[in-house]
Amino acid sequence: LLLRSAAQGLGMTDNLRGALLHARAYRIGRSSSDRERSAEAFAQEAIFSGSSGEAGRKRAARLVAKLDALYHPSLPSPHAAAWRSAALSVTEMQRSPTAETAERLRETENLFLDLRDGNAWAISSLRIIRAMTLRIVGDLPTLRTFVPEILRDAEHRNDRYAFATIGRGSQILWKADDTPH
Repeated sequence: LLLRSAAQGLGMTDNLRGALLHARAYRIGRSSSDRERSAEAFAQEAIFSGSSGEAGRKRAARLVAKLDALYHPSLPSPHAAAWRSAALSVTEMQRSPTAETAERLRETENLFLDLRDGNAWAISSLRIIRAMTLRIVGDLPTLRTFVPEILRDAEHRNDRYAFATIGRGSQILWKADDTPH
């Protein structure tokens, strides 16, 4: 958990060290006797790999296949199902952001909300990725209703990263309204 948290944090500011810590967390997680932790490790590695171009997305698909072998999709645990959905929807967004991808990200977020076991950082990350997807595809009406929800939640949880990221990322709304914020 500590390595994963450090990797997530550093991944935004120091990519090389973040990648190193992520690789260590993945290596430990995939060999864990805890199948939930292994499922999460494969999914996070798929998401990380998917961000590095077509070769990375092919590797991500192989990692999702390993996740499926660990937890067969027809009988998944809720935890593994949420992480599998995250790996699939985020790598889909990395390949080609669409309105359909934004909807799958929303569905994935709901899977994490149903878990209710300390996945606030995953939910926050999915919300940021969904907002970015909505911005990229130009769905400003949906983004306009979604941004206040994210900001309220971030403020409630004192999540300064999500608050700042969404605040900066929603500048397109201010520009569309011709109202500086």
